[in-house]
Amino acid sequence: MDMRRIGYGAAVGAWLMLAATGVGGAETDVARGTLQIVDREGTPTAACPLKHTDVEADISGFVTRVRVRQTFHNPLDKKVEALYVFPLPSDAAVHGLVMTVGERRITGQIKPCDEARTIYEAARAAGHVVSLLDRERPDIFSQALANIEPGAQVVIELSYVETLRSEECVFEFVFPMVVGPRYMPGSLSGKQGNGWAPDTTQVPDASRISPPVALPGTRAGHDISLTVHLDAGLPLSELQSVLHEIDVTDSETGRATVTLRHQADIPNRDFILRYRTATDAIGDAFLTHTDARGTFFTLVLQPPRAVRPEQVVPKELIFVIDRSGSMSGFPIEKAKEAMRLAIERMHPQDTFNLLSFSGGTGRSFAKPVPNTPANRAIALKYLADLSGSGGWR
Repeated sequence: MDMRRIGYGAAVGAWLMLAATGVGGAETDVARGTLQIVDREGTPTAACPLKHTDVEADISGFVTRVRVRQTFHNPLDKKVEALYVFPLPSDAAVHGLVMTVGERRITGQIKPCDEARTIYEAARAAGHVVSLLDRERPDIFSQALANIEPGAQVVIELSYVETLRSEECVFEFVFPMVVGPRYMPGSLSGKQGNGWAPDTTQVPDASRISPPVALPGTRAGHDISLTVHLDAGLPLSELQSVLHEIDVTDSETGRATVTLRHQADIPNRDFILRYRTATDAIGDAFLTHTDARGTFFTLVLQPPRAVRPEQVVPKELIFVIDRSGSMSGFPIEKAKEAMRLAIERMHPQDTFNLLSFSGGTGRSFAKPVPNTPANRAIALKYLADLSGSGGWR
């Protein structure tokens, strides 16, 4: 089921995970937080329970599969609920969610949003460890984790796939690390979440997508490690990180392992990795993958970095120009100018002819001819003699 949202309304679907703790309906002292633990009145009471984020990406050709592991820790002597907002790529398709509590691994299920929320609220009230993942926007997700036991550690692992962006033969992998402040238009309408922005008439969930902004030079409550296993299938001619220092190991033809050099860096900017595979020739790659379902393959065809004129498939071009009386003056002069540029910029292997029409049809050649300097000169002389006055020759 798709987790996209309809406008600013409720999400169509949400991931839900539940681990029974055996405490039944015992009343719990739950603290809420967005990157922090706060009490029911919204007052911060402790540091964010998100302890560490580990990102591992496998790039195969132009498709990437990413696993994000987030480790939570409850430093208090009471159960807490952690509620925080984090970014993912807008084109990401989340396909898996697993929660590990002690030795137990619980696999998430996707439910309609209202149903998932109802189950979450009931499990939280019953004292069970429960997690709820919502897609608030195409690039903003919220994670709620209730009833983390005192001193306990909970690991949430989500997986998604994404097609990489490519422009001018350069591929780009982006892992967002920040949900930046955004414009929240409309009149105030209350506050349902713990963000810095109140809800408005135009953005009724503004308080859910506006996590607190870290002060300059301070951390957002956790550190992050990131590893990218790159198998481009084709030789790498360029590989660079735009905003972070990286280490590149196991580099070989078309493959490389990229890691953040300083894992303790403040996660206050997106990780952007760019690489180029194009050369002066057409490239191709055949990538395979085998699992329990069978064997799959991806065929990659890479155009050359720049196409030389002799590499272009020859074309037969027929240029037609109107020289009737209505074209007299400025119109035909502009048409002749455009036609002249087109004739002069044909590729060497092309063939062409130039036709004109008014009361009848004229032509510069009896049939299409090769694009040679002599033939272009004949066509351009024919073009220069045309005027928008009717008649034909």
